Amino acid sequence: MEVKRLFDSLYYQQENHPQKIALAQYKNGQLETYSTDDLVKKANQMSLGLLQLGIQKGDKVATVASYNRVEWNICDFGIGQIGAINVPLYPTISEADFKYILNHAEAKICFVSDKTLYDKVASVKAEVPTLQEIYIFDDEPNTKHYSEVLKLGEGGDVNQVKAIAGTIDQHELATLIYTSGTTGQPKGVMLSHHNIVSN
Repeated sequence: MEVKRLFDSLYYQQENHPQKIALAQYKNGQLETYSTDDLVKKANQMSLGLLQLGIQKGDKVATVASYNRVEWNICDFGIGQIGAINVPLYPTISEADFKYILNHAEAKICFVSDKTLYDKVASVKAEVPTLQEIYIFDDEPNTKHYSEVLKLGEGGDVNQVKAIAGTIDQHELATLIYTSGTTGQPKGVMLSHHNIVSN
């Protein structure tokens, strides 16, 4: 297969170079590993969960992590293969910038890595009319965990995801990356699948 869209890379790896350990991270002092097959399964669960939440092609889903997280990658693949747009955010921006970007992008869901970021986004949620929910990667009381979205996708029809993925052209928008805004309001840079895959 030829990699034309960002999410194609995962299936290319599965078909040609499946890895026993494709991604790994330390969690609570223990090394957590994910095979290529694990990532494909979780990406599909994420896609199906997002569809259950009403996320459609063209909708924006924000992601922000303080450091590299496997969960971020699962979200990225899951968002992309249903034609939704990942809006990654800098973890160090101000609450005012979170509010501006989430509103400007019209983000419907936001995934965050930890309590500090959760609190930042939660503090502006009421001022972002499109933002329906915030999900967190870490285990924290009184928050919605990202695994809830995965659970929604369990047992779903993967053919539904494949059908949507089949409609996504390489020149369609894949991600909206906002500048740091040091000389004014952050600007959203529109990047297609082709823009990134060609690099």
